[in-house]
Formats: sequence, structure tokens, C-alpha cells
Amino acid sequence: MYGCLGFSNSRFFAQPIAALVTSQGREILQSTKELAEGKLGMKVIYGDTDSIMVLTNSTDIKEVRGLGSQVIRAVNK
Repeated sequence: MYGCLGFSNSRFFAQPIAALVTSQGREILQSTKELAEGKLGMKVIYGDTDSIMVLTNSTDIKEVRGLGSQVIRAVNK
């Protein structure tokens, strides 16, 4: 969305809306990080435009997937 709205030669150019998209994305990412760390007690080591990376200290794929599901449920709630 940002690329389409933020590109000055785009027919859909709307810089204020592009800035809003970026701002909202940043806010959602920050609240997701706070949820994972605060409520779930996880350590977030990285976050990007659409994801967070959590340090699990586990090599058990079932356990790791379970933790991922836990985050998904909490975010969707």
C-alpha cells in the first residue's frame, strides 16, 4: 500500500495516507511486541513490517509451533 500511495508518479498518490499506513503498521508492530513480551513472557529479538521474531531457546519444532500459535491467538484476540 505504501509504495502505491507514496510514489509521487502513481495515479493513486496520496502522501498523507501513505504516512498513515506506515504509522499504523508501526503501532501494530509495537503493540504486538509488547503483547508477546508482557503478557506472554517471550523475548522478541526482531520485528519487521509484518512480523516479529521470538527467541524460543528450543529446537523442538512442536514446541516452537505451539508458541507461535499462542502468539497468533493472543494477537487475534
